[in-house]
Amino acid sequence: MNVSHSTISQRDRDFKALCREIILKSPHPLTYREVLAKACTMPAPSYYVDYYYAMRKLRAIRKMPADKVRRASRGRWAEIDSRVRKLEAEGMTHRKAVEQVLLTGKASGFFIAPSTALRHLRRIANR
Repeated sequence: MNVSHSTISQRDRDFKALCREIILKSPHPLTYREVLAKACTMPAPSYYVDYYYAMRKLRAIRKMPADKVRRASRGRWAEIDSRVRKLEAEGMTHRKAVEQVLLTGKASGFFIAPSTALRHLRRIANR
């Protein structure tokens, strides 16, 4: 994924804050795995992708044959493409729709597996 350093840092901060919130709101102690399992299913404030990378990725996905699109556009990209197509159907240009989706954010999740999140949290825990 092509993201800038500031985007990665923001994602790390958001993910870490969400994990802390889950821990603080839990009525009983949770393991790392339990915290991460919950965090991975919760919405994220952003998609954490650069506009220009999103434009290239969506263009590439839309040029693919249908059978390859299903494999290539899972998760984050399927959601972004779906939201962009909805805005385009309402009359918005492709560029403006991509910009709008990325600016409004509110992704359905961080799009990472709990096992990846565990490695990720251990890496950022000491920051």
